[in-house]
Amino acid sequence: MVPGEPNGLSRDGGAVEPILARVTGQTQQDRGRLLFVCTGNICRSPTAELLTKRELQRLGSAGPAVTSVGLNSLAGSPIDPAMASLLAADGIDPSSFRARDITEADVLGATLILTATRSQKGEIAVRWPGTLTRTFTILEFVRLNSSVAGAPGRLDDLVAAAGSERAYGGVRAAGLDIADPHLRSRRAYARCYRQLTAAVTQIADAIGRTNPDPAATPDGAKESGPGE
Repeated sequence: MVPGEPNGLSRDGGAVEPILARVTGQTQQDRGRLLFVCTGNICRSPTAELLTKRELQRLGSAGPAVTSVGLNSLAGSPIDPAMASLLAADGIDPSSFRARDITEADVLGATLILTATRSQKGEIAVRWPGTLTRTFTILEFVRLNSSVAGAPGRLDDLVAAAGSERAYGGVRAAGLDIADPHLRSRRAYARCYRQLTAAVTQIADAIGRTNPDPAATPDGAKESGPGE
């Protein structure tokens, strides 16, 4: 297992891509790419990345490639020590993670872009206007997804359904940001971690429905192994 990767994958999933393609019949392009974005890429977005990978592994989902970047990252820095401690206490090794800046390739290649705050979502929309329909705050996407639960198809189908729900009525603007805990109190870090954990659990569940366990039969039952 690669340190810092709870499901044993590299940050872009490339190490196992040929194997997953053979097992699932899906290429990485089919499964999509999920990009988490915050400011420095040392607290919120890397924590969301690592928690999502852990949850997708728990669900047995092939899942999209999951990564994270910062709009003004502390490039090359590890995860904030206070946040790293929370991850480690939760059984996730963040030691190999290093922050990096957002690139045009990241944005244009992402199926779904999830930001920590509305201002970050707005900055991405200004810099890359064509991404607006697939960019949400983390909490916004969770609330929209609760209205389109059970949406079929691939990750891009789920994104389109959430986008349609946003265009139809959206969600209240209040409470859609996850505050940056960097250099703040332990309570701020703990609150941020709780918010991310709760949100990521719902996001991973939604993504898991679009990328089901490849060992499952068409009717959803697991194929029996020898002696079962």
